[in-house]
Amino acid sequence: MNVLSVAAFLADTLGQFSTTTALFEQAVALDPLNLASLESLGRIYTKTGRYEEAIQTFNRMLELNPEYPNGHIALGRTYLLMGDPEQSLIETNKNSTAGSYRLRMAKIHFTLGNKAQSQAIIEELLDDFAQQYPGPMASLYAWRGENDLAFEWFEIAFKAGDSRLNNFLGNEWLRGLESDPRYPVLREKWACEKPGRRCRKLMIQTNSTHNHRG
Repeated sequence: MNVLSVAAFLADTLGQFSTTTALFEQAVALDPLNLASLESLGRIYTKTGRYEEAIQTFNRMLELNPEYPNGHIALGRTYLLMGDPEQSLIETNKNSTAGSYRLRMAKIHFTLGNKAQSQAIIEELLDDFAQQYPGPMASLYAWRGENDLAFEWFEIAFKAGDSRLNNFLGNEWLRGLESDPRYPVLREKWACEKPGRRCRKLMIQTNSTHNHRG
């Protein structure tokens, strides 16, 4: 990984997204054939709502390597976030072997209005995925608008030390939580539990029961 990319990832972790974008754009300008840099640039475009630029970047990545494993996953994510679940479904199904495939399909089917199908996938995830990946489960519930379950699974993720929480700031799937009064507590808790920081224990209050099945 080059120096620009290291600096960009650090800025991303700190929530400095304009700096992140500028650094990844520099990295791509210096090495336009670097697929990892293209993927990272596309992801920050997606995170900051620059969806058309993200799609162009991911398509460029796939032109260079049609078999690039994260290409269709990234496109599917972007299309879903920009409000095109039909195209998201098409792209996501092009890589059905990805570990996150079922999680993504649960989000897509919910957005398409196939709530029963989305819930059926969640039941599968709760049996063999959720305890190992509580952070992604929280994001799934947040996308579905089930805030109590989202916060409950975030509490599980914090206790488990889920490394995916490093990508919490600016996470696109959590936008529905921003108006919830528990969200600032969640952000503070995330900041407190970053490596090298100590602060008081924060608990996220939920109104749901401890039965995690949605």
